[in-house]
Amino acid sequence: MLLIHAAHRTGREHVMPPLAVHLEEKGAGRMALLTATSVTSTATTVTAVAVTSSDTISGSDIGTNGALLQVINGSGGSVNVTISDPNTTAVGNAGTTVPQAVPAGSDRWFRLSPGHVNPSTGVATVAYSATTSVTCKLIRC
Repeated sequence: MLLIHAAHRTGREHVMPPLAVHLEEKGAGRMALLTATSVTSTATTVTAVAVTSSDTISGSDIGTNGALLQVINGSGGSVNVTISDPNTTAVGNAGTTVPQAVPAGSDRWFRLSPGHVNPSTGVATVAYSATTSVTCKLIRC
């Protein structure tokens, strides 16, 4: 597992900022586990991180209240964001996923609910049609 973060070293201590990205090999591509930041009543800095083609979010970060994902598109073209639906219908059909566009040079917010978490993996999956100059911020609700 490769860990990407801006760390400060003081002796043997290793401190990570609130939003860390863990990259894991998944077949030919990479998948990142995003970590949510809790926003409190005091000013909170939420650091944007680069997206990968398929990011995951732990069910514990989504919790019972959900999480908000801000996708920031700094590229010159539109980027589609698809949040997987791991559920099935009453007759066993797979859940429907609908790509949502984030226009060039803008940002969009997405709400993740506990229903987005795949019960067999414990994570929600977010896919992006492009990753160059695309970042995100994740906060707990």
